[in-house]
Amino acid sequence: MSLPLTPLTPHSLRTFPALHQIFLQPNRCFSASLHQKKRVLGAIAHINSGKTTTSEAMLYTAGALRRMGNVDVGDTTLDYLPDERERGITINAAAVSFNWKDHQIFLVDSPGHLDFTFEVERALKVMDSVIVLLDAVSGVQPQTETVWRQADSNALPRVVFVNKMDRDGADFEKSVSSISQCFVSTPCVIQYPIFHQRSKKFDGVFDLLTLFDYVPGQNGLIFKNPSGDDVVASLTDLSPEQQVSIQKAANTLVETVADVNDQVMSLWLDESPIPREVMTSAVRQACIHGKLVPVLFGSSLRGIGVEPLLDAVVNYLPSPAERSPVKARSKHGDEVVIPMSEKSPFLAYAFKVSHDKHRGRLVHFRAFCGDLKHFRGPFLNTTKGKKETPTKILRVLADKYEEIQIISPGDIFAAVGLKQTETGDTLVLMRDPPSSQVILSGVKAPPPVFSVALEVEGAVQERELEGLLARIVQEDCSMEQTVDNETGETLLSGMGELHLEVAVGRLSRSLGFPVRMSRPRVSYRETITESVESVEVYDCTIGSSRFQATLRVKIEPHAPKSSHCANLIDISDEFFSLAEREAIADGVNAALGRGPLLGSSVTNLKVSVFSATDAAADTGARNNFTALRGCARKAIQSVIRNATPRVLEPVMRVHLVVPTNKSIKCN
Repeated sequence: MSLPLTPLTPHSLRTFPALHQIFLQPNRCFSASLHQKKRVLGAIAHINSGKTTTSEAMLYTAGALRRMGNVDVGDTTLDYLPDERERGITINAAAVSFNWKDHQIFLVDSPGHLDFTFEVERALKVMDSVIVLLDAVSGVQPQTETVWRQADSNALPRVVFVNKMDRDGADFEKSVSSISQCFVSTPCVIQYPIFHQRSKKFDGVFDLLTLFDYVPGQNGLIFKNPSGDDVVASLTDLSPEQQVSIQKAANTLVETVADVNDQVMSLWLDESPIPREVMTSAVRQACIHGKLVPVLFGSSLRGIGVEPLLDAVVNYLPSPAERSPVKARSKHGDEVVIPMSEKSPFLAYAFKVSHDKHRGRLVHFRAFCGDLKHFRGPFLNTTKGKKETPTKILRVLADKYEEIQIISPGDIFAAVGLKQTETGDTLVLMRDPPSSQVILSGVKAPPPVFSVALEVEGAVQERELEGLLARIVQEDCSMEQTVDNETGETLLSGMGELHLEVAVGRLSRSLGFPVRMSRPRVSYRETITESVESVEVYDCTIGSSRFQATLRVKIEPHAPKSSHCANLIDISDEFFSLAEREAIADGVNAALGRGPLLGSSVTNLKVSVFSATDAAADTGARNNFTALRGCARKAIQSVIRNATPRVLEPVMRVHLVVPTNKSIKCN
């Protein structure tokens, strides 16, 4: 029986041979529950691997778009920001939802550039699974390893899509082997790429898992036709080399799955037919539990392999009910595990804050459990202990929104009218029992490594700049805004030069006047290497008022418990009231904000402050908060200079992966 190679879809998708005509059964849903007919996933990859193009192709193939946008042209749905379209890269994680074969899919397209790694991290927090894209020429690249580790830390199942198979130099075998070399994961190749016999150009994929029955050890591939009779397909339309390669790929597929599934192993050892349903189920379970990573091939720009990728999302990736349990802590600090169910109390996590010119401030959420029908507030922000009442609940499609009234587990939505909720906060319903008032763990932003000084023309423009800067920093937690106490400069700090350039460009466009920035400079820190103790006498006359205070201070090196820089300030409550301690703390923090060497903030030290006067004497002087604040600042500045200060440079952990055959022994 000859199996012709014919186009199967209007999107140039070709699957070889005509498996859809003979063997492909209607898509099987693994549960009738609407909750289980849902997928929440993201696209992650190294920059320029085709994430946005693949996401765009998925939307187009599913019928959610009338025409497919192009990154080079700058008209994609998901990259809607001016900087994204101008630079051809993804900067903000954008969410969309669409339907595919009775399943609702929520897809988040994330950035690939190193400067926006935190944007990926907070987006992964709300995903149940991911699609990892590889460039067929390059295979695994540095940022691929970063996002893979981020997916590992969130225990996310994944499929790999080897994209750009139509490029010159594409090597699917090298791409698959790079997965094994770089990660502790087992790739499970479920397709075989087909190249034109004459032109040698990528022409389609042979879907190995569409084989209805497979008999190991046979020279051909044995199927069952609709009448139930065995049919041996000779695949004569393919070259002999391709036939042999497909046979080997099928053998490797079964061996790989048999290693992690007892039923497939038993059928394999007995040389019994392995039903397609058994293979599909085995791959699905192995993928969900992280034992295998299904690998598919295609060219998103040409629409090849996109439909099988959508089928793989439905068939192999988990629903919200099948994801790993969500851990939270109660208001008493105890760890609790949240069941993913519609019957559980409503629970949502804020993963992003944005601003819409028509609707104002938007907070983006992922609902983890509980059904919310015919929405009635208010909510409780358990992270801050504040009541919040949204005015509208919106379904998100990149930069477009649609008002909704029903929220179910797995939904990604935006809320209008929340004034105090920020990224990393947890929302529950006020009417739910107190036992449901839990707090989900947030994502801590890394400290910035680059800073620039911002300049505008006049005082009016400075006020406008300050207001917009505060909003940008609120939306992007990996940025910091500070003011240099000595020079009065407004400083913006971020994760890299591109990160800062994008932010400053956005400021200029939004404000309507130019915002100048200095050359990027490294965000150094300063610290001390010795312990120093001193008594500081503060005596200052301003006008007719005299301010006096005397404090004894001690500073010593302090190693923080976390990787982030930190200081420990200890002000004895034996000598000072609460208001006095707050005034002293203000003075200490002001001094620590500018070190003696470079003017950078001082960190990694412990400060102890005591009274240098008799507690029963000089009460009037000690109650003078201005004097205490000034004395504390002057004392800390003095002892830091005497504690042998030194400069701290930013440190990044670098993980080098070298293939064994490329490494040599170092003596």
